[in-house]
Amino acid sequence: MNEQQAYLEQNVYPVLLPALEDLLRWVQSHDSSMRSHRDNAQNSQTVPSEWLAQYLKRNNPRPHQPLKEVQESVQKEDANTEHKQQKGSEANK
Repeated sequence: MNEQQAYLEQNVYPVLLPALEDLLRWVQSHDSSMRSHRDNAQNSQTVPSEWLAQYLKRNNPRPHQPLKEVQESVQKEDANTEHKQQKGSEANK
């Protein structure tokens, strides 16, 4: 398993998969109202992507961590990954 897959399985899937399951149930229960409001993109009650964004925001496993810290953490992880990939490609030469 590569690092990206491990990251997804450890950090993203545990939050995203239940969110998508709840979204599916929500869409099924609101199907008729969604059809009648399909053209009203401003109404977050009928836009699944908005519902999903709100769900993920409410169910953030690290709500105490400010966004800036999360972004810095992701940037550090990306830099570490790039560094490891560079080392690996240099070793293969």
